[in-house]
Amino acid sequence: MPLAATFLAVFVPDPATARVDTPDAVARLDSPARITEAKGVRGPQPGETTIRWKTSGRRTDYFKITTALSPFGPRHHSSGRHRTTFIVRNPDRRSYTLSAAQTAAAGAALNTGFRLFFRIKAINEGGSASRVRPYQHLEHATITGQSSRMSGRQLRFGEYNVRIESVDVRGHRWKSRQRLVARQIARVHPAVMGLQEMMPAMWTGRNSAGRGLRHALKRTGVGDYHLTRTTGYFSGAAQGQRILYDARQVAMTSTCRDTVPSCYISLPNPGSRRVAVYARFRDRASGKSFYFVSAHLTPGNSAAKDALRGRQAQAIDAGIRKVNTQHLPVVLAMDANSSQVSKGVDSPHTVLANAGWYNTLAARRAVNVGYNTVQHFELPQRPSAYGIGGMYDTIVTLGMPGADLWKQKLTGRPGASDHNLVFTKVRLPR
Repeated sequence: MPLAATFLAVFVPDPATARVDTPDAVARLDSPARITEAKGVRGPQPGETTIRWKTSGRRTDYFKITTALSPFGPRHHSSGRHRTTFIVRNPDRRSYTLSAAQTAAAGAALNTGFRLFFRIKAINEGGSASRVRPYQHLEHATITGQSSRMSGRQLRFGEYNVRIESVDVRGHRWKSRQRLVARQIARVHPAVMGLQEMMPAMWTGRNSAGRGLRHALKRTGVGDYHLTRTTGYFSGAAQGQRILYDARQVAMTSTCRDTVPSCYISLPNPGSRRVAVYARFRDRASGKSFYFVSAHLTPGNSAAKDALRGRQAQAIDAGIRKVNTQHLPVVLAMDANSSQVSKGVDSPHTVLANAGWYNTLAARRAVNVGYNTVQHFELPQRPSAYGIGGMYDTIVTLGMPGADLWKQKLTGRPGASDHNLVFTKVRLPR
């Protein structure tokens, strides 16, 4: 072989070797090892959540966990609501538990019932963007709830939007649905329940299809159910918010008149009248008293409507505190028309949490939290794409923190309503 050819054979760089010296190749060599899996699980104590991940940890100096109360990232075109960042300095860690104080700082304090969305990145210290390796998927973390902190008798409370008869859709008429609604209620057997979109004729069967929910409930043989009011509140105003109670479990002790507007809280609602309704009850077994409030907030998925619902929640809080001069415990069941993933800041739930109310979704045990409480008769229902259900139907308490159970009742076809029934188990004070 000629000498020149020998030098060429020795010194001509291999194309594959040459690419090692390019900026892209250097970046790949410096990039942290890929995170192959990440998930959030319940934390060990109430108010806590644990984030776990898998990676070899090569070329990693620390991990960065970013949380928010709403979906965020490029696909969601959002930086996230209440965005908060936590740094895990130990590169050998593969899990990190956020304390109750940390989840509260992230906007998801125990009493809110909120979950956290999160993203995680591996960092090779140096600061350049090429040394950050993000896990590509948005995940969510469940915060551990708390058992009822009261020690008295346990009661079941429910919330159910039964869909007003006047907007019936084909295949789901009230004439047939009232029996299905009654069966759903009977299976849960709540002591007291908030019913939304329940008009007087739907209860009595007068001037309505079928014999009414009252008759259907009696046919189940469960409880002795009554409405606190069977007449309208105001002419031409929204009046579908009702309170249903089992007279075998509790006695209504309010002195509200059925023939005139009474036992209601006016809510701000430009252009039309909207109210929340309340009643006082005494548990027959223990003799303990409490208030129950039922409300249906203004619909509309916009920031302006969200702000209005926040003002309505403020009115409910102020109104029941004014009535409740004995400082009795209060249960509020409502179709909030708002959830953690709605547009705005989920004002009604945020306002009530800030005022000291406890969302029973943060129960010791919560069932079917991955489903929206509204399913629009699209049955069988599929889980929410977010992994966190939109909790439009809510039960919150004042003066009775914690809950032993929160559950959403899922149904197949035919659907009783376009909403699901939700209920909670809460203990009264001793």
